[in-house]
Amino acid sequence: MEKLSNVRVLSVQTKTKHYPVILLPSLFTSSDWLNQVQFPSRKVTIITNSIVGPLYAEKIMNVLKEKNYIPSVVIIPDGEEYKQLNTVEKIYHELLSQGLDRKSILIALGGGVITDITGFVASTFLRGIPYFQIPTSLLAQVDSSIGGKTGVNIEEGKNLIGTFYQPDGVIVGLDFLKSLPDREFREGLSEIIKTALLSGGDFFKFFQRNIPGFFERDQKALEEVIYQSIQFKGSIVQKDEKESGLRSILNYGHTLGHAFEKTLGYGALRHGEAVAVGMMGAA
Repeated sequence: MEKLSNVRVLSVQTKTKHYPVILLPSLFTSSDWLNQVQFPSRKVTIITNSIVGPLYAEKIMNVLKEKNYIPSVVIIPDGEEYKQLNTVEKIYHELLSQGLDRKSILIALGGGVITDITGFVASTFLRGIPYFQIPTSLLAQVDSSIGGKTGVNIEEGKNLIGTFYQPDGVIVGLDFLKSLPDREFREGLSEIIKTALLSGGDFFKFFQRNIPGFFERDQKALEEVIYQSIQFKGSIVQKDEKESGLRSILNYGHTLGHAFEKTLGYGALRHGEAVAVGMMGAA
Protein backbone atom coordinates (compact mmCIF):
# COMPACT_ATOMS: atom_id res chain seq x y z
CA MET A 1 0.00 0.00 0.00
CA GLU A 2 1.20 3.49 -0.90
CA LYS A 3 0.04 6.65 0.88
CA LEU A 4 0.69 10.02 -0.80
CA SER A 5 -0.87 13.34 0.23
CA ASN A 6 -4.24 11.92 1.35
CA VAL A 7 -4.26 9.44 -1.53
CA ARG A 8 -4.31 5.76 -0.62
CA VAL A 9 -3.40 3.27 -3.30
CA LEU A 10 -4.10 -0.46 -3.18
CA SER A 11 -2.94 -2.92 -5.78
CA VAL A 12 -4.99 -5.83 -7.14
CA GLN A 13 -2.96 -8.54 -8.86
CA THR A 14 -4.79 -11.32 -10.69
CA LYS A 15 -3.69 -13.78 -13.34
CA THR A 16 -5.06 -11.51 -16.07
CA LYS A 17 -4.45 -7.98 -14.78
CA HIS A 18 -2.51 -5.85 -12.28
CA TYR A 19 -4.29 -2.60 -11.48
CA PRO A 20 -4.46 0.15 -8.84
CA VAL A 21 -7.41 1.06 -6.65
CA ILE A 22 -7.02 4.71 -5.68
CA LEU A 23 -8.89 6.12 -2.68
CA LEU A 24 -8.89 9.90 -2.31
CA PRO A 25 -11.04 12.68 -0.81
CA SER A 26 -12.05 14.22 -4.14
CA LEU A 27 -11.48 13.82 -7.88
CA PHE A 28 -12.33 17.47 -8.54
CA THR A 29 -9.93 19.56 -6.45
CA SER A 30 -6.93 18.45 -8.50
CA SER A 31 -6.13 16.37 -11.56
CA ASP A 32 -3.02 14.90 -9.89
CA TRP A 33 -4.76 11.57 -9.34
CA LEU A 34 -4.52 11.00 -13.08
CA ASN A 35 -0.76 10.65 -12.59
CA GLN A 36 -1.48 7.45 -10.65
CA VAL A 37 -3.20 5.71 -13.59
CA GLN A 38 -1.98 4.78 -17.03
CA PHE A 39 -4.54 5.57 -19.72
CA PRO A 40 -3.41 3.88 -22.96
CA SER A 41 -5.15 6.45 -25.17
CA ARG A 42 -6.22 10.09 -25.21
CA LYS A 43 -9.73 9.16 -26.36
CA VAL A 44 -12.01 8.50 -23.38
CA THR A 45 -15.76 7.83 -23.23
CA ILE A 46 -17.61 8.11 -19.94
CA ILE A 47 -20.62 5.83 -19.48
CA THR A 48 -23.01 7.13 -16.85
CA ASN A 49 -26.72 7.44 -16.10
CA SER A 50 -29.36 10.15 -16.16
CA ILE A 51 -28.96 10.86 -12.42
CA VAL A 52 -25.18 10.82 -11.98
CA GLY A 53 -24.36 12.28 -15.39
CA PRO A 54 -25.79 15.77 -14.82
CA LEU A 55 -24.04 15.95 -11.43
CA TYR A 56 -20.55 14.79 -12.30
CA ALA A 57 -19.89 13.97 -15.98
CA GLU A 58 -18.92 17.50 -17.00
CA LYS A 59 -16.67 17.85 -13.94
CA ILE A 60 -14.82 14.64 -14.80
CA MET A 61 -14.54 15.71 -18.42
CA ASN A 62 -12.99 19.02 -17.35
CA VAL A 63 -10.41 17.20 -15.22
CA LEU A 64 -9.56 14.95 -18.16
CA LYS A 65 -9.23 17.94 -20.48
CA GLU A 66 -6.68 19.46 -18.08
CA LYS A 67 -4.44 16.50 -18.90
CA ASN A 68 -5.15 16.77 -22.65
CA TYR A 69 -7.53 13.82 -22.89
CA ILE A 70 -10.39 13.93 -25.39
CA PRO A 71 -13.52 12.94 -23.44
CA SER A 72 -17.07 12.21 -24.53
CA VAL A 73 -20.07 10.79 -22.70
CA VAL A 74 -22.83 8.19 -23.14
CA ILE A 75 -25.83 8.55 -20.82
CA ILE A 76 -28.28 5.70 -20.19
CA PRO A 77 -31.46 5.69 -18.07
CA ASP A 78 -31.05 5.11 -14.35
CA GLY A 79 -32.20 1.85 -12.76
CA GLU A 80 -31.63 -1.89 -12.49
CA GLU A 81 -34.38 -2.48 -15.04
CA TYR A 82 -32.11 -0.97 -17.72
CA LYS A 83 -29.25 -3.37 -17.05
CA GLN A 84 -30.10 -5.48 -20.08
CA LEU A 85 -28.83 -6.43 -23.50
CA ASN A 86 -30.80 -3.85 -25.47
CA THR A 87 -29.12 -1.10 -23.40
CA VAL A 88 -25.75 -2.67 -24.19
CA GLU A 89 -26.55 -2.62 -27.91
CA LYS A 90 -27.47 1.06 -27.73
CA ILE A 91 -24.13 1.78 -26.06
CA TYR A 92 -22.28 -0.13 -28.82
CA HIS A 93 -23.95 2.09 -31.44
CA GLU A 94 -23.01 5.25 -29.51
CA LEU A 95 -19.37 4.15 -29.20
CA LEU A 96 -19.15 3.37 -32.90
CA SER A 97 -20.67 6.74 -33.79
CA GLN A 98 -18.00 8.39 -31.61
CA GLY A 99 -15.27 6.57 -33.53
CA LEU A 100 -13.85 4.49 -30.68
CA ASP A 101 -11.19 1.91 -31.55
CA ARG A 102 -9.37 -0.81 -29.61
CA LYS A 103 -7.05 1.69 -27.93
CA SER A 104 -9.90 3.88 -26.68
CA ILE A 105 -10.88 3.88 -23.02
CA LEU A 106 -14.21 3.59 -21.21
CA ILE A 107 -14.87 5.07 -17.78
CA ALA A 108 -17.78 3.82 -15.69
CA LEU A 109 -19.17 6.75 -13.71
CA GLY A 110 -21.98 5.62 -11.45
CA GLY A 111 -23.20 2.91 -9.12
CA GLY A 112 -23.36 -0.86 -9.44
CA VAL A 113 -25.51 -0.94 -12.58
CA ILE A 114 -23.09 1.34 -14.41
CA THR A 115 -19.96 -0.50 -13.23
CA ASP A 116 -21.47 -3.85 -14.25
CA ILE A 117 -22.74 -2.76 -17.65
CA THR A 118 -19.63 -0.73 -18.56
CA GLY A 119 -17.40 -3.68 -17.73
CA PHE A 120 -19.54 -5.91 -19.92
CA VAL A 121 -19.44 -3.44 -22.80
CA ALA A 122 -15.66 -3.05 -22.43
CA SER A 123 -15.13 -6.82 -22.45
CA THR A 124 -17.14 -7.32 -25.65
CA PHE A 125 -16.79 -4.13 -27.73
CA LEU A 126 -14.20 -4.78 -30.47
CA ARG A 127 -13.37 -7.98 -28.54
CA GLY A 128 -12.21 -6.01 -25.52
CA ILE A 129 -11.02 -2.49 -24.75
CA PRO A 130 -9.59 -0.95 -21.52
CA TYR A 131 -11.89 0.50 -18.91
CA PHE A 132 -11.66 2.28 -15.58
CA GLN A 133 -14.17 2.46 -12.76
CA ILE A 134 -15.19 5.66 -10.97
CA PRO A 135 -17.86 4.34 -8.57
CA THR A 136 -20.17 6.99 -7.12
CA SER A 137 -22.27 4.89 -4.72
CA LEU A 138 -21.05 3.33 -1.49
CA LEU A 139 -22.06 -0.14 -2.73
CA ALA A 140 -20.07 0.25 -5.93
CA GLN A 141 -17.05 1.66 -4.08
CA VAL A 142 -16.75 -1.31 -1.72
CA ASP A 143 -18.00 -4.11 -3.97
CA SER A 144 -19.09 -3.99 -7.61
CA SER A 145 -16.22 -1.86 -8.95
CA ILE A 146 -13.62 -4.33 -7.64
CA GLY A 147 -12.91 -7.76 -9.07
CA GLY A 148 -13.92 -7.69 -12.71
CA LYS A 149 -17.38 -9.26 -12.55
CA THR A 150 -19.50 -7.79 -15.32
CA GLY A 151 -23.01 -8.62 -16.37
CA VAL A 152 -26.55 -7.84 -17.42
CA ASN A 153 -29.92 -9.27 -16.45
CA ILE A 154 -32.28 -11.32 -18.57
CA GLU A 155 -35.79 -12.58 -17.93
CA GLU A 156 -34.54 -15.79 -16.31
CA GLY A 157 -32.39 -14.06 -13.73
CA LYS A 158 -29.85 -11.47 -12.59
CA ASN A 159 -26.35 -11.28 -14.10
CA LEU A 160 -26.82 -14.48 -16.10
CA ILE A 161 -25.05 -12.90 -19.08
CA GLY A 162 -21.60 -11.59 -18.24
CA THR A 163 -17.84 -11.93 -18.19
CA PHE A 164 -14.86 -11.80 -15.86
CA TYR A 165 -12.94 -8.78 -17.16
CA GLN A 166 -10.74 -6.80 -14.79
CA PRO A 167 -10.65 -2.99 -15.00
CA ASP A 168 -7.41 -1.15 -15.66
CA GLY A 169 -7.95 0.91 -12.54
CA VAL A 170 -10.52 1.99 -9.95
CA ILE A 171 -10.69 5.56 -8.63
CA VAL A 172 -12.78 6.02 -5.46
CA GLY A 173 -13.68 9.59 -4.49
CA LEU A 174 -15.16 10.01 -1.02
CA ASP A 175 -16.93 13.25 -1.87
CA PHE A 176 -19.38 11.40 -4.14
CA LEU A 177 -21.00 10.09 -0.95
CA LYS A 178 -22.07 13.60 0.11
CA SER A 179 -24.79 13.67 -2.55
CA LEU A 180 -25.84 10.03 -2.12
CA PRO A 181 -29.50 9.62 -1.03
CA ASP A 182 -29.99 7.91 2.36
CA ARG A 183 -31.53 4.80 0.84
CA GLU A 184 -28.55 4.25 -1.45
CA PHE A 185 -26.14 4.95 1.39
CA ARG A 186 -27.81 2.34 3.61
CA GLU A 187 -27.74 -0.30 0.88
CA GLY A 188 -23.98 0.23 0.63
CA LEU A 189 -23.69 -0.37 4.36
CA SER A 190 -25.35 -3.77 3.78
CA GLU A 191 -22.42 -4.84 1.59
CA ILE A 192 -19.99 -3.55 4.23
CA ILE A 193 -21.82 -5.56 6.90
CA LYS A 194 -21.41 -8.62 4.67
CA THR A 195 -17.69 -7.96 4.35
CA ALA A 196 -17.27 -7.35 8.08
CA LEU A 197 -19.03 -10.64 8.87
CA LEU A 198 -16.88 -12.56 6.39
CA SER A 199 -13.66 -10.91 7.54
CA GLY A 200 -14.29 -10.98 11.27
CA GLY A 201 -11.49 -9.98 13.64
CA ASP A 202 -10.33 -6.37 13.74
CA PHE A 203 -12.44 -5.31 10.77
CA PHE A 204 -15.65 -6.52 12.41
CA LYS A 205 -14.71 -4.77 15.69
CA PHE A 206 -13.91 -1.55 13.82
CA PHE A 207 -17.27 -1.71 12.04
CA GLN A 208 -19.15 -2.21 15.32
CA ARG A 209 -17.35 0.70 17.02
CA ASN A 210 -18.01 3.12 14.20
CA ILE A 211 -21.65 2.49 13.30
CA PRO A 212 -22.80 5.95 14.57
CA GLY A 213 -20.02 7.60 12.56
CA PHE A 214 -21.08 5.82 9.38
CA PHE A 215 -24.62 7.13 9.63
CA GLU A 216 -23.27 10.63 10.30
CA ARG A 217 -21.11 10.13 7.17
CA ASP A 218 -17.96 10.85 9.15
CA GLN A 219 -15.19 11.18 6.55
CA LYS A 220 -12.48 9.40 8.55
CA ALA A 221 -14.68 6.46 9.51
CA LEU A 222 -15.94 6.05 5.94
CA GLU A 223 -12.47 6.28 4.44
CA GLU A 224 -11.18 3.52 6.70
CA VAL A 225 -14.14 1.17 6.27
CA ILE A 226 -14.09 1.61 2.49
CA TYR A 227 -10.33 0.99 2.44
CA GLN A 228 -10.65 -2.17 4.54
CA SER A 229 -13.58 -3.43 2.45
CA ILE A 230 -11.61 -2.96 -0.77
CA GLN A 231 -8.57 -4.59 0.79
CA PHE A 232 -10.60 -7.64 1.84
CA LYS A 233 -12.33 -8.09 -1.49
CA GLY A 234 -9.08 -7.55 -3.38
CA SER A 235 -7.37 -10.26 -1.33
CA ILE A 236 -10.13 -12.74 -2.22
CA VAL A 237 -10.14 -11.83 -5.93
CA GLN A 238 -6.36 -12.24 -6.11
CA LYS A 239 -6.66 -15.81 -4.82
CA ASP A 240 -9.69 -16.79 -6.91
CA GLU A 241 -10.29 -14.43 -9.83
CA LYS A 242 -13.02 -16.41 -11.58
CA GLU A 243 -14.97 -17.74 -8.60
CA SER A 244 -13.88 -21.37 -8.81
CA GLY A 245 -13.91 -21.73 -5.03
CA LEU A 246 -13.00 -19.18 -2.35
CA ARG A 247 -14.55 -16.15 -4.08
CA SER A 248 -17.99 -17.69 -3.74
CA ILE A 249 -18.04 -16.58 -0.08
CA LEU A 250 -18.62 -13.07 -1.40
CA ASN A 251 -22.04 -14.29 -2.59
CA TYR A 252 -23.25 -14.49 1.01
CA GLY A 253 -26.84 -13.25 1.00
CA HIS A 254 -26.93 -13.08 -2.80
CA THR A 255 -28.76 -16.33 -3.62
CA LEU A 256 -31.91 -15.28 -1.78
CA GLY A 257 -31.24 -11.64 -2.57
CA HIS A 258 -31.23 -12.21 -6.32
CA ALA A 259 -34.40 -14.28 -6.02
CA PHE A 260 -36.16 -11.40 -4.22
CA GLU A 261 -35.00 -8.91 -6.86
CA LYS A 262 -36.28 -11.07 -9.70
CA THR A 263 -39.57 -11.98 -8.03
CA LEU A 264 -40.44 -8.43 -7.00
CA GLY A 265 -39.23 -6.96 -10.30
CA TYR A 266 -35.88 -5.29 -10.86
CA GLY A 267 -35.84 -1.91 -9.18
CA ALA A 268 -38.43 -2.65 -6.48
CA LEU A 269 -35.67 -3.58 -4.03
CA ARG A 270 -32.21 -2.07 -4.30
CA HIS A 271 -29.45 -4.67 -4.59
CA GLY A 272 -27.99 -3.98 -1.16
CA GLU A 273 -31.44 -4.19 0.43
CA ALA A 274 -32.01 -7.57 -1.21
CA VAL A 275 -28.60 -8.80 0.02
CA ALA A 276 -29.45 -7.68 3.56
CA VAL A 277 -32.68 -9.70 3.48
CA GLY A 278 -30.77 -12.60 1.90
CA MET A 279 -28.19 -12.57 4.70
CA MET A 280 -30.94 -12.73 7.31
CA GLY A 281 -32.50 -15.64 5.46
CA ALA A 282 -29.17 -17.46 5.23
CA ALA A 283 -28.26 -16.91 8.89
